[in-house]
Amino acid sequence: MGDVKNKNVAIGGGIVLLIVGYTYIKKKNSAAASTASTDTSSVDPNAIDPSTGLPYGEEDQVDPATGMTYGEEASSGYSSVPNPYVTQTSVSGVTPGVYTTNSAWLDDAETLAQNQFGATYSLASSALGAYIAQSPSGLQSDGYALVSEVVAVMGQPPVGGPFRLIQGAPVQNPSSSTPTPTPTPTPTPTPTPTPTPQPSPAPPPALVGSTPIPPPPTPQVATLEHGTSLATYAKWNYPSNTAAELAILESYNPGLNPNDTTHPTMFIRTSNG
Repeated sequence: MGDVKNKNVAIGGGIVLLIVGYTYIKKKNSAAASTASTDTSSVDPNAIDPSTGLPYGEEDQVDPATGMTYGEEASSGYSSVPNPYVTQTSVSGVTPGVYTTNSAWLDDAETLAQNQFGATYSLASSALGAYIAQSPSGLQSDGYALVSEVVAVMGQPPVGGPFRLIQGAPVQNPSSSTPTPTPTPTPTPTPTPTPTPQPSPAPPPALVGSTPIPPPPTPQVATLEHGTSLATYAKWNYPSNTAAELAILESYNPGLNPNDTTHPTMFIRTSNG
C-alpha cells in the first residue's frame, strides 16, 4: 500500500514539473518574439519594409500635412498625394523580381503605366526615369501616384536599390508672377511745315513779226514775318519816308490791316515791277 502511495506522489510531482516547464518555455519564446519584433536597431534604414513599401528609416518621420508618421499613413492606406489610379497588386503577364537589368524593368514599367493605368508616354517616361535616377527634385503629384502603382505591381528595379519615392515641391504657376508689360507710348507726330508759296513765273515774250514784245513787269514781293505788322515793315525799310511808303504798301496789299501782327508769315507786294 505504501509503495502505491509513493508511486502516485511521484507521478503527480512529474506532472507539476511538466506544467511549470511548459509555462516557462512559452513565456521565454513570447518575450523573444516580442523583442525581435520591436528591435529595429540592426535593420538597414534604407531597406524597404514589405508591409508598408517604405524604407524603415522613413516610417517614423511625420508627414506635416497630416501629423501622422509615414508608416501610419501607409498602414492605414492614407496618402497626402492624390491618386487617380485604381490600385492593383498584380497584372497578368507581369512577374515581380524576374528582371536583371534596370533597362528591362523600365521598358516593361513604361508599357504597364500606359496600357494598365492609362498614363501618357510623356508622363510615364519622365516619372519612371526620374524615379530610377533618384532625382533629388522628386516627382510631382501625378508622377508620384503613377510610380507608386507601378512599383506595387512590378517591385523595385533590380540594380542600385533600394529606390525611394521622393515627392517634389509643388510647381508655381508662372503666369501668376509674370508682370504685365508696360505699353510703349505712341510717339508724337512731327508737324509738317507749311510750304512757302512761290511767285508765278513770267510768261515768255510774245513775238509779233520779228520784234519781241517785252513781258509785263514782275511785281516785287517780300516776306512779312508773323508778329510783324505792315506799318513796322514800312518803318524798318523806309525810315525816311515811312508814311508815304506805307500808303503804297496798303494799296498793293488790300485787305491787310497795317497794324495786324497776328497774321501768319506771308508774302506781300512791295512794287508793281
